[in-house]
Amino acid sequence: MLNAFIAKPELNASGTKAEIKYAPNKLVPGKYQFTVENPGGLSAFQELLIRYQKPMDLDISVGYHPAFITRDSTIPDYFETSMLTMGFGAKLTWIPFKTRSGFYGISINPRFYQLKAEFDTYTLSTNILTSQINIVYQYPLIKNRLNFEFHAGAGVLHIQDMQFEFESGSNVESIATTYYAADAALAFHVYVHKHTYIELQAEYTASMDNSSAIDLVSPSISIGHQF
Repeated sequence: MLNAFIAKPELNASGTKAEIKYAPNKLVPGKYQFTVENPGGLSAFQELLIRYQKPMDLDISVGYHPAFITRDSTIPDYFETSMLTMGFGAKLTWIPFKTRSGFYGISINPRFYQLKAEFDTYTLSTNILTSQINIVYQYPLIKNRLNFEFHAGAGVLHIQDMQFEFESGSNVESIATTYYAADAALAFHVYVHKHTYIELQAEYTASMDNSSAIDLVSPSISIGHQF
């Protein structure tokens, strides 16, 4: 333990105070008691608790991600709905930087939505896929119990296989479109076990195309685990 100290303890001129400099990362986690005695034989002690903190975190979560279309008339007009109820997503977050102001890292969050509508003479279906790479900020509101997260980034939004299937058996050629997209989200991690948490999140995804694109608002609930 001696190599954890940066310098020898220093007493002030009156011998009533001592200054001890040490490197916390060189001390084994545990409880320490520092005792200082001045030349006159008077002594005092102070206890110090060193806790272990992982140098980095890896979070993985999966969950239910419904969404509402907020900027597009094509899908609501054709499907007669603006809500995507069949939505699922995952998120992988790496946190390599931990400071007193919070934790910083990156994440990737693929999501999948399926939409289908049946009418008198035809069935219309499509899939929407989106994924972004994000910059992540986390802050522990209640240590080991509740974390706040904000993330924002950019990626793609893809409309896949929008297709009309008629009862007569004839089909219209499917339509596929890809947009660049940006997203931003607020989330809370509620830890229900040592490393397992419930994630409550609200996310906005905006397509970067003013002429023909869709924007999504997605509230979600996920189960996650921190490694």
